[in-house]
Amino acid sequence: MSRLAVLLVLGIPIPASANPLVDDGLRRLEEADFEGAERAFAAAESASDLTLADLVDLLEARALLHLGLHQPEALDRDLARLASIDPTHVFAPGRPPDLAMAFAAVRSRVTERLHVEADARATATGVSIDVRVVGDIDGLGRQVRIAARTGGGPWQVGAGPGLSVAAAPGTSVEYWAAAIGPGGAELASRGSAAQPLRVTVPGGGPPVPIAASEPPIVGAPAPRDSSVSRERRGSKTWIWLTVSGVVVAIAATAALVYFVRTSETQPTGPSLDF
Repeated sequence: MSRLAVLLVLGIPIPASANPLVDDGLRRLEEADFEGAERAFAAAESASDLTLADLVDLLEARALLHLGLHQPEALDRDLARLASIDPTHVFAPGRPPDLAMAFAAVRSRVTERLHVEADARATATGVSIDVRVVGDIDGLGRQVRIAARTGGGPWQVGAGPGLSVAAAPGTSVEYWAAAIGPGGAELASRGSAAQPLRVTVPGGGPPVPIAASEPPIVGAPAPRDSSVSRERRGSKTWIWLTVSGVVVAIAATAALVYFVRTSETQPTGPSLDF
């Protein structure tokens, strides 16, 4: 296909992007500098300051290039990525109808939007945060970023999928997690620095690991007052002594009666008279 035919398919003029690198690629695409457009898009993907809106513009612009150059596999890949982060995406005015049709076909195969799940669990020293990125298409999520802090202090930031935070029992731990995509764009998050998730470290004594094989005892008796316990133990002792005395007396009386009755009824041998 000639460059002129490609431009006709693309539907020029091409709307600009807010990101200068993506905008440079679109400008080169409009000028039929396809290699230059690919270089500009690659530079945008390797940047570190893209917003989510910039990434959406990049995926749309690159899909436009793939459509014009008849690269169906690359087109499907970028449209699937686009559907995973913006399933209701509306293309800019002037885009060819084939692009919207291809997006609709790909979107029907994307079952869920990319999102982040985060769980916090108690450990022997504080809290462990585990993060999962769900619905990722073809490795769009390049990194998981986790941040946590205790007592309103500075954020402790690390790369996922997990982060351990030292905290004493009863301490409140704030945290958030985000999936980072091409160009440093934040694809999705769970919580944020402005509205973090919160979890309180359980226990009032030294923290201990939570073992699933050793569930907590349910319905354990409440501790008794020591003075009441001593009183009850004293009462039980006197009762025991009294009962014991009665039992001994009854036993002695029974033995005496038995002895007397035995003596009275025992036969005597014949006597000899001299």
